[in-house]
Formats: sequence, structure tokens, C-alpha cells
Amino acid sequence: MVKKSKNFENLNSFKSNNTENIILKEFVKNINSHISYIQDNFPDFWNNYYREHFSEEITIFNLNSKQSKCTIEILKVLFEEFEITNEKLDDCFVNKFKYNNFLCFYEKNFYKFNKEKINLKNTGDLLNYCIRAERTYKKYLDYLVPDGFTYFEKIKREVKSIVLDQNYLNLGKSNINVNDLLLRKKVFLAKKGVESLNIYLFYNEFDSFCKKYIHAKGLKSIHENIKTINQGATFESKIQMTQNFFYKSFLTYLALEQLLIVASRFGRELFGTPKSHLAEEGSSVVRYQSYFVDIRLANDIRNISILQNMQYQDFFSFKDSHNKELFSSFMSGDSHSLLIPLIILRYFFVNGEAFVVNLPNHRNFIVSLDEEVILFKMNSVILNWCSNRFKKCMQFYK
Repeated sequence: MVKKSKNFENLNSFKSNNTENIILKEFVKNINSHISYIQDNFPDFWNNYYREHFSEEITIFNLNSKQSKCTIEILKVLFEEFEITNEKLDDCFVNKFKYNNFLCFYEKNFYKFNKEKINLKNTGDLLNYCIRAERTYKKYLDYLVPDGFTYFEKIKREVKSIVLDQNYLNLGKSNINVNDLLLRKKVFLAKKGVESLNIYLFYNEFDSFCKKYIHAKGLKSIHENIKTINQGATFESKIQMTQNFFYKSFLTYLALEQLLIVASRFGRELFGTPKSHLAEEGSSVVRYQSYFVDIRLANDIRNISILQNMQYQDFFSFKDSHNKELFSSFMSGDSHSLLIPLIILRYFFVNGEAFVVNLPNHRNFIVSLDEEVILFKMNSVILNWCSNRFKKCMQFYK
């Protein structure tokens, strides 16, 4: 427990003479500095919780009000007992909170509460969690998001009220024709008096890319919990069913595909053609092979045993000649595009051939840690390209 601060001394100790008025003003100033710290550093907490229940500013005139007293009490708990300025404690408190749903962090979900029905201790626990979760959330996003995301997130706040309007959503309830739906949305937005149509028309598609990009960049490993019941007893084990690089490649492919689709459509709206400097080859992933040529990394990938085993139909079954020929061109050295192994790993993941297997008398089907690093580097090269292209799109997203 930290030594109690003089900032929170009992208000009854302050008297009305001039000297003590100076002390009182200093007390109020210090309280407001704590309020400013919360407002400046935790805008989501400030808007979703703090402003609804506590004072935004303490003055000598409102010092004795019920809300001000409640505010001072909760600030005392947060700053003295929980030490919310100490970032080293963030993981400890966030992980211990019983309603921790932090991994779903792309959208900020806040638990609403009735301050009148829960005691000061429980309120402090909840607010301490929310503040630290927001700070941790920001650290994750700073690492995971593509370049240009900060600008996109500002747009996000502006457009959400309209793109989540039920009448707007109903336009696509029974309509999957992209061009027709685009026209209907334009009419809807025009009636709303919206001037910058594009930020609404392509919001959901860019938003989908960001989610897929964050998922792909953040993934390091995946396990499944297998639960069995035998004679009334339950047994649960954490087992790796799918090799990490298969799933990582699948997610990277999804992010790249989504970005090319929206960049192509966005480019057509801006420049009258789906093949613009936002998407030079249109929306088809396979056409971008020349954008990801890396001879050294391609050679490293070819030497990975599981990639060599993929050449044998008995081990990995190709269902079409296109992907078989594409993969053969890479393994033979005719192509050095990193996009080809990404496409093939995604192909086998979708076809259910990404399970962990190790056949005796054959070269190992399980990649080593060093080999996994090579395949993750391949994914990083492609995701970095996506990040730069997203930033380029954001320059026109106005």
C-alpha cells in the first residue's frame, strides 16, 4: 500500500482563513490534475464512464456537493490504492479481473454499471480495470495496426452512427449485387445530406481489412482444447491440431485479398477504373506475384522439408491443376514470388490438410522453430506491403 497523499485530506480540516484558503485552492488544483490525467490519457474511459458519474471539474464552490465528494473518493482509490499511473501493474490487474474479455479488443466494449448499487471498492475495481485495459489495448494496437489506422479510427467515430443505422443496413439485407447496393447506398446517403460519400461507402470494407490484418499480424500460435468424458470423469488437454504457419498464412491471405478488393472498388469510384495506383492489377491476388519477389527468402522456403513434401500428391492432394502448376513453378525456381507459397499454404489450410502429422520413414512433416521463423518472415513481408498500401488508400479516403 502506498503512503496516503495529502491531496485527499479530510475536507473538514480546512478552515476559512486566508492561509487555509490557499491550501484549499491547492487541494482543488491537485484534484483537478488527477481528473485531467484521466481525460488526457483515457478518452474512451472518460467518455463511457467518467463523465456519466463523476465531476469533470472540482471548484471551491461545488466542493461539498454529493457528486464532488464521490469523485474525490474514487480518485483517492484509483490514484492511491490502485496506483493507476504505474503501468507496470497493468497486466496483473487486467488479467485478474473476472469479467476480462480483453482479447476482443478491436471494438471497445465497456461494461455499464449502476454506481448507486455497487460499493466503492467494487466500483474502484471496475474502473481500475477499465483504465488499465484501455492503456494495454492502445499498446497492442500501436504494434498491430497497419499504417494509416490512426486516421481511419478518427473517420470511424464519424461514420458509425450512419453505417449502423438500421435503414442503411436493410439496403443489403436481401441484396448481394455489389454495384446495385452501391447505388442504393449513394441515394440513401444523399438523402441524409452526406457530402463525403466514399468514407461511408467503403467504411465496412476497410474496417474488415483492419480486423483481418490485426489478426494475421498478431497470431503467433494456435491450440485447441480437447475435452473427453470417460466413466463420468472429464479430461481436458490443450493440443496443437494445426501448425501455426498454415493458419498464419491463411489469415495473411485473407487480409491481402480484402485489401485488394476494397482498393480496387475504391479506385474505380475515384478514377473510373478498378486498376489504378491503389490496385494496379485489380482485385485478383494471384496477379500480384511480381510485387513479392525475394530470391533469398524464396530459396530458404524451398529448403523447408514440409514444402518439399507438398510436391507429392500422396502427402498433399492438389484438387486442381492451376495450384499444382503454380507451386511447381516456385519449387523449380522458375518463380521467386513469396505470394506462391502463401497461396498454397492457404489452399491446404482451407482443404483441411494443415493438421499436425509426422509420418515415419519420411522427412519430417513438422516444421522446426527456425523453419517457422522463415515462414513467418514471408508473412511479414506481405503484411508490410498491405500496411503501406492501406496507408496509400487512406490518403484518398476523405
